Amino acid sequence: MLHLAQSDTLIYPSGYGRSLDPVIVDESEEQPLLVECPWTVDRYKYLSNMTITTLIESDTLGINDPDDAVAAFVGDECRGVGRPVYVPELEAYRIYMQIYGDISEPITFRIWQAEGELFYESGSELIFQADAIVGSLMNPMIILRTPLGIGDRGYIPDVFSLGQNYPNPFNPRTTMGFGIPEGGHVRIRIYNLRGQEIRTLVDNDLSAGYRFVVWNSLNESGHPISSGSYLVVRESGSFREVRKMLMLK
Repeated sequence: MLHLAQSDTLIYPSGYGRSLDPVIVDESEEQPLLVECPWTVDRYKYLSNMTITTLIESDTLGINDPDDAVAAFVGDECRGVGRPVYVPELEAYRIYMQIYGDISEPITFRIWQAEGELFYESGSELIFQADAIVGSLMNPMIILRTPLGIGDRGYIPDVFSLGQNYPNPFNPRTTMGFGIPEGGHVRIRIYNLRGQEIRTLVDNDLSAGYRFVVWNSLNESGHPISSGSYLVVRESGSFREVRKMLMLK
């Protein structure tokens, strides 16, 4: 499906028995190789497709790294992939994507940022329609990007935090999450209710991010603790937070 800004002549194919070469080949400069995209689509499984022209969120430039990618999904099956293309006339980027299918199905989107290899979900959806055209150069479809959250690769929290352990009560293992908005020294220790230190779980310099630590109910000597209440104390610079947890055998 072609769209032209002005009248022109299309000759297709270029000749009997010849392979289909690119219509325009710019040999003036070597094109850089793109980072390999994490998604692929089997376009030959489907008889129909639809076309979308899109941007990420409301930024007039959208994502502007050609290594980045947006993919369309039905469930966990990739149905289309697009990457940013620079449009000189607009001095901006657009993402063009063909989405493949046979019937009306809900399409969701995922976004990949090559720098840092970060994956984003999107709250945007549409319904597959064979031969449909969604968005245009001047009025692209806007795909919303959901911010990274706890558990997502690359997530950096805004504040220091210590999450409540889970499960709680526990036996014998429990997990605690903690947020680091900026790199620095982090210490996480376990105390009994008499104030005696039982175990040091973390005592290191760590970079910004959100991490998890697991405690297996062993003390510093490697012996199992007794049932009862314990305190987990997180310290980072002037930040200090305490959580109470319960061990039941």
